[in-house]
Amino acid sequence: MFTPGMLVCHVTDPSKVGTITGQVRARSPHALWEVAFSHGETKFVSAVYLKAVSTDKKSAMQLLKDREFGRPHDLRRRMTFEKLKGTLSEFIYSMDAAEIDFLPYQYKPVLKFIESPTERLLIADEVGLGKTIEAALVWQELLARRDARRLIIFCPKTLGRGRHQQAANMVTTCRGSS
Repeated sequence: MFTPGMLVCHVTDPSKVGTITGQVRARSPHALWEVAFSHGETKFVSAVYLKAVSTDKKSAMQLLKDREFGRPHDLRRRMTFEKLKGTLSEFIYSMDAAEIDFLPYQYKPVLKFIESPTERLLIADEVGLGKTIEAALVWQELLARRDARRLIIFCPKTLGRGRHQQAANMVTTCRGSS
């Protein structure tokens, strides 16, 4: 079934990869194979819990079709890597977005947005706390981090056209400063 030097993984934890050493303990109904895992641990594991690792590079879609999944930790690690590979996550690009006096609490939505795996955000504060400025800061981050092209601004009808225009001007000002 397995041969010395073969790369295997634990079926319950596909991120736990190791090499078959060749040592076998006969045990009914399944043999125990000695595996030297990549993190330095050597352990006897039942053949039921081992699976040969393919050296072929599979696409994400093929892995899903083959029902080969990792742990939630592996997914979070991969998502973090994808977020970090293009831009610095600890650098806030919108700090110099426009010539407006920003208050520190107005950056909280930006920080939540940066840390969000879905990159979606609902800003719903009390009246007069600067939701328009917060939205403009988030838009500036999008411009700096991604190839953002579209933005929708929803304003209650009671605010009228003037507020909608103010929001559009602020976003345009941010776009011009990037």
